[in-house]
Amino acid sequence: MCYLRDEISLSADGLVKTRNTRKRLHRSLRHEIREKFDEEQAFLDIEAQLSGTAVKEESEDSPLEDTMHPLQLHLVQSLLSYPVSNSLEDEWHRGDTGTAAVVQYCDVLEGGPLRGRPKQKAPESASPTGPIAQPKDLQQTRSDIDSCKVPAPVRGKPLRAIRECLETAKQPEACFQCFASEGLPDKARFQMFHDPGCVTRHFDAIHLKEEPLKCKWCEVGLLHRMAFQRHSSDVHRVRSRWRCPNPMQGLQKQE
Repeated sequence: MCYLRDEISLSADGLVKTRNTRKRLHRSLRHEIREKFDEEQAFLDIEAQLSGTAVKEESEDSPLEDTMHPLQLHLVQSLLSYPVSNSLEDEWHRGDTGTAAVVQYCDVLEGGPLRGRPKQKAPESASPTGPIAQPKDLQQTRSDIDSCKVPAPVRGKPLRAIRECLETAKQPEACFQCFASEGLPDKARFQMFHDPGCVTRHFDAIHLKEEPLKCKWCEVGLLHRMAFQRHSSDVHRVRSRWRCPNPMQGLQKQE
């Protein structure tokens, strides 16, 4: 009985010490945050929210890219984006971007963080003229991280890289309709998807509902959705999964 009483007393003392340590660390952290925060930082935060840019974007994006799946990072950035104007069209576009990001993320198998250590920056003192020998374990780590990323266009040559993919790939992982839309921003035009299935879902959710139906790559107008589906499959190798509930009704509506 005495032994049990001693055990309970030790357990209670440990709980009190843990609670006190947690409170002390919390007070220390709160004091540190208050010292670093000032009116100038508050003004910068407000300006960043109004302009649609994240505060300290470079320092925050770097660890996220090392620990999150590329499509998961794109999903978070799309859903948590700030309104940048009072235009209704811009809000529609922001909503469509978030919807497309959710559709792309549907096939991603969630799991742990990316394999390997975070990417390391080269030292500033290194000479940029000659090649730098890297350890084999670092090269293997970087290759493992790169294999998990969404295929991206060649840096500095996105136009040629995406065009070659759309023209020669058996199942392109880019959208021909977005690429041919010169009015879109480069980030949307040169977007590389996780796999051809993501391209199909993007095409069905966005471009198959556009009016009027027109292939911007071929500059060809289509009468109805089924014609656009056939054209995208035969010419651009994108197989749409959308099915018309009543094909005759769709044809009569177009007539």
